[in-house]
Order: sequence, then C-alpha cells, then structure tokens
Amino acid sequence: DIVRGRPLHQFGHGDPVWWVLYAVGIFIAYAFINAILLRQSAMISGRASSAQGALVEGLRKAPASFSFILLVGAAIGLCFLPALVPLPKTVVTLELMILAIPACYVAVLLSCSWTAMLIGHKGVFGSLLHSARLVRGNWWRTATVYLVAWAMLGVLFVSSGVVGYVLSLASGGDVAVTTALST
Repeated sequence: DIVRGRPLHQFGHGDPVWWVLYAVGIFIAYAFINAILLRQSAMISGRASSAQGALVEGLRKAPASFSFILLVGAAIGLCFLPALVPLPKTVVTLELMILAIPACYVAVLLSCSWTAMLIGHKGVFGSLLHSARLVRGNWWRTATVYLVAWAMLGVLFVSSGVVGYVLSLASGGDVAVTTALST
C-alpha cells in the first residue's frame, strides 16, 4: 500500500494479494531463521558449514517449522477446550486462569520441538516427543529462562515507550526532531 501510494488499511483488509505476500514473507522468515539455527549448530559442533547449504536446508525445512506453530497452538488450545462449556460470567475469568496453568505447562514442554527438528534431524511428531523428553525434569529451569527473556522484552518495551513519550514532549511533536533525538 505504501509503494502504491494508497492509505494504510487494517491487517489484511481482505486483499488476496496481501495475504499471499504475507504468507511468502512468513515462509522466507522461517527459512532464514532455520538457516541461522543450522549454521550456529554446525559452528558449535565444529562441522563444516556453508551459508548456502544452511539456507537450502532452511528452505527445505520451512514448512515443517511452520507446522510447529500450528501443532503447539493446537496443543495449547486443547488445554482451553473445557472453556467451551457454558458457565456463569462470574466464573469464566477464574476458569480461564485455571486452564492457563496446563496450557503454560504444555507450551514450555513443547518449546524445544522446532530446534529438535532442525538440529536433531527428527520428524515433526518425533521432535515434539523429543522436546517433551528434554524438558521433562527441567521444566522449571526452562520456564525460568523464558520468564527472564519475557521480562527483558517487557522492560525494553516499557522503556522504549517512556523514551518515545519523553522525546515527543521534548521535541514538541516534530517528527524530524524526534527521529534525530531517538537516533
């Protein structure tokens, strides 16, 4: 839309070309992330690796990588299946909070499946099982690592919002001054 000089719309806004380009962008992003992970794994283990080989392997495994989003999302969604039972509105929040406990457990349990598929050369379902075996017994440690990472992102998000607000006040709303100050 920006290239065509059109005003920006909501996410997708029903344009099939937009959705196709969005899907291609996701596929390419997965391929590059896969290539980075494969290349890092080769470097850590001391194996010879080329960027081109890692990219080809990353492209080949991109559909499987995307399937993990769907499978882990479905597993987490199954934890919320009891929420479909109609209950009084006063109990729904408590019900969702209780159902979030097994959902968090499942999310952390399956969190290593993508990496297990890439580095462990396992299939989609084999890597889900391998992830569960890796995390079992280390669930609290794994969850703590994720909590620290989320806390760091939260601090970064809040501090950038505060800095942006202060810069907009200091610059009097001038975009050029705000950009120069933030840089």
